[in-house]
Amino acid sequence: MEEVRRIEAEETWEELIVQAREIGLSAEEVRIFLTKKKIEQRRQRTQTPFRNYK
Repeated sequence: MEEVRRIEAEETWEELIVQAREIGLSAEEVRIFLTKKKIEQRRQRTQTPFRNYK
């Protein structure tokens, strides 16, 4: 199961890079963007429970 997820993730990454190149982005720019998005999502998740207790 873990191997399947890894392969799917690699395929998704490859597709993403192809699309990024088509619009003029590098793999590094995509990696940075995704890292920032992941950090933003984590921040939102940690803040959400506190908003529910108003």
